[in-house]
Order: sequence, then C-alpha cells, then structure tokens
Amino acid sequence: MNEAYDIILKSPLGPKEGTLLIEATARRLRGTLKILGEENQLVGVHDKENFHLKGIINTAIGREECIFDGRLLGERNFRNLDAIGVNDAEVGLEGSISINGKSYLVSGSAAGRTGIGPAKVG
Repeated sequence: MNEAYDIILKSPLGPKEGTLLIEATARRLRGTLKILGEENQLVGVHDKENFHLKGIINTAIGREECIFDGRLLGERNFRNLDAIGVNDAEVGLEGSISINGKSYLVSGSAAGRTGIGPAKVG
C-alpha cells in the first residue's frame, strides 16, 4: 500500500512545503520525506491510524536525527489505503517532526487531492 501526502512543516523561518511518501505493510512503514530540497528515507511502524517514523535527514546545518509522529485523518487508515469507496476528499495527516530535539507541527493532505488540508500553519 502506497500513499503520498503534500505536507507543510511549521518552522521558525516560515512554512516549509514538502511531500511524504508512505509505503505500508502489515505494521511496518517505509517513508520518503522530500523537504528542504532533500529526499530523506525514514522507517517506522503504525497501528490503524497512528504512525511513528524515524531516520536521518539532511538540513541546512548538516545531517540530523528526525522523528515523525502523526496520525491519518479522514476515512483512510493504514488498513484501507487501497480501498475503493473511501472518501479521498477527506484524507490528510497531522503530527509533529522532531529534528535534533526541536519539535515542529506538520499538517498535510493526500497529494493532488482537495479537502482537509493542508491546514493553516500560522
């Protein structure tokens, strides 16, 4: 099961747009976080709606540990990513990314879709 989300990371220097690509299997996740001009690989776990991803990302000041905790919004969850009849207009995610011990809010919507988000970050 694969899903892509357009995300906005709220940082002290203003909102940063990116993409989170998620590949889900039974309880495991692999993710690609595309942000700040870099493509970063993350791994983690999930339950029905919540997820925990971690990895090393490239930032302007170097390589930093990244922890991304969040949850899926709307009718979609990790058990029905490929389901037909799920209202894609109400699919999104919310959570926080911790980079080098500093936490940033994240919101997003399923890539190329309208509906929930991305939520305002201001």
